[in-house]
Parts: sequence; structure tokens; C-alpha cells
Amino acid sequence: MALVDEVQSRYAAARIKQLTNPGVPGGTSAVDTARLALAATDVEAEFAIYCGVAYDGSIATHVTVAVEGVIAKLKTRLETPSTKEWDEWVDRAKALSLVTGRNKITPTTKSAIKLTTRPTQETSDTDRSRFTDIVPNPPN
Repeated sequence: MALVDEVQSRYAAARIKQLTNPGVPGGTSAVDTARLALAATDVEAEFAIYCGVAYDGSIATHVTVAVEGVIAKLKTRLETPSTKEWDEWVDRAKALSLVTGRNKITPTTKSAIKLTTRPTQETSDTDRSRFTDIVPNPPN
């Protein structure tokens, strides 16, 4: 299901009317679907930025965070801007990124080579005294 449809199925039509028609007192007009669609498009783009993956409507965690993002985006576009909800949404999106978008592969090896430990006082082959006569030419 599209993100716009997810928002409309989770929130009352009266609330969406208020958010998409900020200049109309009482919210008696219809839902401004163009404004709702633009907010959904913006949130999908922001989702990719903050979560590190593209929005996928078939994944429940994506839908939950993105729907809240659309509502927060619409609230920031009201005549009295409120960034509190948007900041909270960004935090949730970043939290979601920890489990979905930015998973790192843990480096492992099956190499037969075993690392040896040296005492800290011992120098490596590149630090031996035979290289003391080499002085690099610094740039002028």
C-alpha cells in the first residue's frame, strides 16, 4: 500500500483535513491530497537519508516510522511551526537505521596465519638503525 494510503487508514479524516488545510478554520474542506502526497514523498526521501535504506511499504517497521513522519512533516508546515515532532521523528528514524539500514558486517577471517605479539620495546623492521641516514626532502 502507498504511504499516503497508510496515513489515511491510520488517522481520522478530520485530523488529516486539519493538517493538510492549515489556512481553513475548522477544517471543513476536503483533505488536500496534493499536500498529503507531497509530504509523503518528502518523508520517503528523508527516510532514505536517515535510515540508510529506501522506504518499503511491506515492512511494518518502515510503515510505522514513515506514517509518523508524514504527520510530523505536515505539523511542521502549519502556520505555527513546531519542530518538536519532526525532531522526535528524526530520532526514531535514526533508531530504526541501527537495525535496518546501517548494519555492518563484522570482519572475520578463516586465515591460518596467527598474529604474534611483540614486546612494546622492540622495533619493527622498518624502524631499524640502517635507515637513519635517509632524510626525506620536505616541500619548500
